[in-house]
Amino acid sequence: MAWGSRSDVAFVAYRTCTRLSLIAPYVFHFATAVRGLDATEFGLITAVYYVTTVVLEVPSGILADRVGRRPLLVAGAALNALGFGVLFASFSLPSFLLAEALIAAGTAAVSGADSAWLHDRLAAEGREHEYARIEGAGFAGWLLATSIGMPLADLTLVRGGDPSDAILVTVAAQGLAILLSLSFEEPARSGLAAREIARDAARTVWRVPGLARWIALAVGNFVLIRAAIVLIYNPWLGEAGVPVERWGSLLAVINLVGGLAAWQAYRLSRGRRAEVAFALMPVLLVGMYLALAASRMPAVALVFTVQGVMLGILPVVVRTVLNARIPDASHRATVLSIESLLCRVAFAAVALATGLLLETTTTGIAIGAVVALGLVPFVASRFLSREAP
Repeated sequence: MAWGSRSDVAFVAYRTCTRLSLIAPYVFHFATAVRGLDATEFGLITAVYYVTTVVLEVPSGILADRVGRRPLLVAGAALNALGFGVLFASFSLPSFLLAEALIAAGTAAVSGADSAWLHDRLAAEGREHEYARIEGAGFAGWLLATSIGMPLADLTLVRGGDPSDAILVTVAAQGLAILLSLSFEEPARSGLAAREIARDAARTVWRVPGLARWIALAVGNFVLIRAAIVLIYNPWLGEAGVPVERWGSLLAVINLVGGLAAWQAYRLSRGRRAEVAFALMPVLLVGMYLALAASRMPAVALVFTVQGVMLGILPVVVRTVLNARIPDASHRATVLSIESLLCRVAFAAVALATGLLLETTTTGIAIGAVVALGLVPFVASRFLSREAP
């Protein structure tokens, strides 16, 4: 079965729909300026999102390894649809917290299960070597779809500075993802008990040479990449005087660059190229943050394209590297969920700290905190073993 088969296209479409969030460029503005939360409360709801995924991440991975990937993929899209629906109707902190918890549960259900489903299906078809390319196409589809959708949102869905209608389009995308996931064929499961799956996954992370180090590097890059858009993007654009109606178009440019990077990221996913890519990512991201801290000129917002490139490359390289080192499909989704869990734990801490700083100090100081905290996992990786020679 060649690339371009119905299953490959369905996976790319599912990844595109479940990741699509047209509210993303306006989320800080929507929660604070439109619905009345303050910056500290926004930091809290962001932290709740990541803490919820922390609680559910590994259990959902174990469930995907035990009962199958497809049930988790269906449930994840359904929870996303419900969560965004609640977000649309939210006017108070409790309802925002509920919305974020539901979306987080959906994210946790999909995280790990989607990549594990793709890898196992390709392995069963003798096409494991195509994993990085199709995984990259999935992320490229999401980023390129947002690069088209966000300018349209600026033009048609943001009314008087209120981006609420963009949430409804996101709900519709999740509904399509539910239909797509129902068509997925399910690989055979191992039948292992949940405790055995968790034990084997933990042993794999700790004992496979280099695996823990790759996860630490992934965590550091994840924090630096996510913080740029989730925590810094809205406050920085506001201080630079960029109109809210242009935020989506700017993010579309960023995601267009990211989509093109994801499409070609498979070329960086193996051997020495992966090592070089992971070494360069934090250097480029720190340079981006320094440029943002030094200037509030609107043109400087284009350095956010660095974040787009890294966003396109990171997940493809990480998932390819980890899948190549996981020796047994019986706990593949759980190992991938452990990586996601650690990324989200780290970012939850950064989100809470940065939210407090944005409320009490300047954006420049908040940027410095993001950089300092984001570099901690890179320091930790120096003490973890590399691959055996």
